[in-house]
Amino acid sequence: MPIIQQLLDAPQQVGRATTRALILAPTRELVDQIANNIADYTKYVDLTVTAVYGGAKMSSQERKLENGTDVLVATPGRLIEHIELGNLNLANLEFLVFDEADRMLDMGFISAIRTIMSGIAGHPQTMLFSATSSAQMNALAQDLLRKPKRVIVNEENSTAATVFHVCLPC
Repeated sequence: MPIIQQLLDAPQQVGRATTRALILAPTRELVDQIANNIADYTKYVDLTVTAVYGGAKMSSQERKLENGTDVLVATPGRLIEHIELGNLNLANLEFLVFDEADRMLDMGFISAIRTIMSGIAGHPQTMLFSATSSAQMNALAQDLLRKPKRVIVNEENSTAATVFHVCLPC
């Protein structure tokens, strides 16, 4: 919601094959869910939302990207394909979000993330969201983020209050 508000507060015409906000997620199901939610939030305002992921036709995605989009939700692999084909330029990117970053690392997307980051001009506001934390996750955060702020809901590696441990003797 804050990204949508900032995009609305500073309206800009998106250029050909560009996006103002990029949200990366590890699976097409999650990309689809995020894109649908954003489309619902923005259905009465002048913002465009596009989802790109593997398993869907490139040609229909190319047409959607051609005129640019305010918010792009993508899987890393398909995003790289579109960049390499010249269907997308990240030069005017204002916001970059890594959703489920821990899962992207678990699924082996680290090199894809680094490839995407190397193609970004400027310094978009970058956010990294993760349900869990690890040494690899912390290293990625240090590499990708400037002046990061860490928000922790629960103590690291703590058991949820709703989980009870029981030991039954044999």
